Amino acid sequence: MYNKLPGDLIGIDQQLDLQILETYGMLYATLTDDEGNELQPEPGLTAELSIEIPAEYVARAPSEMPLWYFDEDQALWIEDGLANKVGNRYVGSVSHFSWWNIDLPLGDLVTICLQAVDVSTGEIFKNSNILFSSGDIEF
Repeated sequence: MYNKLPGDLIGIDQQLDLQILETYGMLYATLTDDEGNELQPEPGLTAELSIEIPAEYVARAPSEMPLWYFDEDQALWIEDGLANKVGNRYVGSVSHFSWWNIDLPLGDLVTICLQAVDVSTGEIFKNSNILFSSGDIEF
């Protein structure tokens, strides 16, 4: 399923800062006519969006959360409004149908450049996937 979700949970907040996002729920909102043509709300109108909060998050879920839509041209999530917690759901208004996400920004994006070297041979790993946990890194 994760291979089908757009982006990598990096978004642009309302202050135009890049943020790493923690999702509390995501959906693809779409509406079509009888011929299968995608429809959008009329300009100036909104639709109500309701996303169930995963059970493990309900107790710590804040009373309101930023809403984010996925901008395919930028390949980023864009902050656009707020959703309110109503029971075990977040409910908010959206101006268009697309991918929507209810996320907490975890902080500014940090870029780390690493070079992986085999300590026994001195060989530099190029174009390799390397799995590690944060406990494996020393700064």
